[in-house]
Amino acid sequence: MLALLTLLACQEPWDGTFPEAVARPEHPRPDLRRDSYINLNTAWQFAWDPDNIGVDEGWQARDDVWEERIQLPFAWESPLSGLGALPERYSPAWTADAHTYRGVAWYRLALPGPLPRGEDWYLVFGAVDFDATVWVDGVEVARHRGGYGPFSANLSAAASGEAPVITLRAEDWTELNDRAQPVGKQGGTWYTRVSGVWQTVYLEQRPEAHLTQLTVLPDGDAVSLRWQSTGDASATAEVRLDGLVVGEGEGDGSARIPLDTVRRWSPERPTLYELDLTLASGDRVHRRFGMANAGVDWLPGRSPDEAAAPTEQGKAFTLNGEPVFLRCVLDQSWWPDGLMTAPSLDAIRGDLQLAKDLGFNCLRLHIKPEEPVKLDLIDEMGFLVVYDLPSLDMATANTEGFAGRALFEETLREAVGRDASHPSLLMWTVFNENWGLSANGSLASPAPLAADQGMQTWVQEMVDLTKTLDPTHPVEDNSAGGIVGVFEHLGGDSNSFHWYEDDATSWRAFLDEQDALTFPGSTANYVGGTMQDGAPWWNSEFAAFSFLGSPSDAICDLWPALNELRRRPRLCGFVLTQLTDVEYELNGLVTFDRQPRDLCERQGVALPDLLGADFIGWDWLPGQRLTAGEQAQVPLWISHWSDGAALDAEVRVGWFGEEAQPVAVSAAPWDNTPLTAALTAPTEAGEHALVAELWVGGARVAANRLPVTVE
Repeated sequence: MLALLTLLACQEPWDGTFPEAVARPEHPRPDLRRDSYINLNTAWQFAWDPDNIGVDEGWQARDDVWEERIQLPFAWESPLSGLGALPERYSPAWTADAHTYRGVAWYRLALPGPLPRGEDWYLVFGAVDFDATVWVDGVEVARHRGGYGPFSANLSAAASGEAPVITLRAEDWTELNDRAQPVGKQGGTWYTRVSGVWQTVYLEQRPEAHLTQLTVLPDGDAVSLRWQSTGDASATAEVRLDGLVVGEGEGDGSARIPLDTVRRWSPERPTLYELDLTLASGDRVHRRFGMANAGVDWLPGRSPDEAAAPTEQGKAFTLNGEPVFLRCVLDQSWWPDGLMTAPSLDAIRGDLQLAKDLGFNCLRLHIKPEEPVKLDLIDEMGFLVVYDLPSLDMATANTEGFAGRALFEETLREAVGRDASHPSLLMWTVFNENWGLSANGSLASPAPLAADQGMQTWVQEMVDLTKTLDPTHPVEDNSAGGIVGVFEHLGGDSNSFHWYEDDATSWRAFLDEQDALTFPGSTANYVGGTMQDGAPWWNSEFAAFSFLGSPSDAICDLWPALNELRRRPRLCGFVLTQLTDVEYELNGLVTFDRQPRDLCERQGVALPDLLGADFIGWDWLPGQRLTAGEQAQVPLWISHWSDGAALDAEVRVGWFGEEAQPVAVSAAPWDNTPLTAALTAPTEAGEHALVAELWVGGARVAANRLPVTVE
């Protein structure tokens, strides 16, 4: 025994490397980063447990049950895990079929040697879907319920002096537990299920008193910090910008630090500060943050105080006190090889760069809390974020006392607690399209929210809870549309709607109707005795082509849809569905494997020309016909949202292929300015295209086109 103890005492500690390559090697928590870091995304031993016998048979302490190997951090259904496989063809039937394993599975990793000495080592799981139990050397150290949040355990307290052995039991039943788990678009009739570990597993050193949560928010010309710790919460903080110290402070659980240099974060100028916070115990964490304030306020000239008529009143989302037009794209963030887990950080950056290049200033992160590294990149690259919480299954039968309500609340608390400090965050969306809000669980004829007062009460409780957890950001109750066929709001900070249509005439008729119904005091699209209060009216999902595939030129139908959305000055944003295809949902701007698609660039006009803060549009619908040589008065308008000053610009309107004469115009901010162009129709019959361009300071900032038949 003495010889063994002597050998262990002399054994060199493990240096943190593995014989196999480590996947996703970057630090997974840039929002709560410590200098000590060992990535455990290697190949782990793995075992299926379909009969759920592992606990009774003590698998956490056995060496003889491990039949497979799985590559972390990828879910067991994913090809990158080494266990899953891509189907030959995606379809709703394939997704709905129980083709992937649901139940219990086990993971095991024996570390190559003793841990480096010093402070205790904590084992951190970024996310495990859905129920997790963790043992170290056969001793239980952690339990966690929920598929999206991080959790940790003190590995050193349970580990022996030799190479520690980590064992994880993951349990995921998805639809088989009364559909109680918040799943977003996993399983059911949507996408491949995601089970087990799907975010990075790692080790970090912490003292006994260490930070557990850090909130960083702008406060005028200062930054306010709030933190929680396991012991003494006294701490010092240092703020840097471009490598220079611009603020210092200290406190006991909170601090307000005035900044020498204040640069506001925006999508156009995504300035980030560096923060170091050090507890008295020596625990030190780093993160980046931005000075951005999101809100909702009346549009200039459209408030009751300015004597605007009710039908002219309306609010908009604001950033740093100024209205902002949301040009969002729906981002499912799903991958053919990694499912909910991106194959690499470069892959995430590639998606974001595509959205940036196309001209979007906003992402709707759709019913799935994102990996923290992606949220950090979003802050860096400059997008606003509409953050959807993961919904309950569409077919959930949700009644009072349903277990899914507690699970949903737990998920909400974890997401808001982890992600509320990002400068990119514009708004929380608590529910999507009434998913999980039907008492009967029927997809064919779901019970509407308007008919269920108890459900209305629960929805409002979740909205109020979100506002309590994060009083600094707007909250949307229900991104409205979908399976119930109506728009149902209870109030909140958003009056949204979904609309899928490829006919411009139908678009105009629908929006005209909704415009007339949208004003403070209107009960349209509101239920439970509530009414509109001027909350921002915007489109939170649209597409002009089918999710099951469309003709190759279907993206061309986006042009008239965008034109109609920008035509109404009180409508303050949209969400285009979607950035990429996902499995059988074939309406992306690129394919599922990120291959380019024809984006309908024609007559010198491309999609980015219609996705800027400033827009030039036609008051004509497609299908216009002119007589050869006819003198025509072409009605147009300019939507100006780039800043609060009048826009001094040049407008050039003409037939494609012919030189257009510039005309000086001045457009009012946060409004639409009408104008008319006098043109002569071509003398040659056939199909022609009108092109309108908006120029500011010698640069073209927007363009549009309109096909016209000349007879």
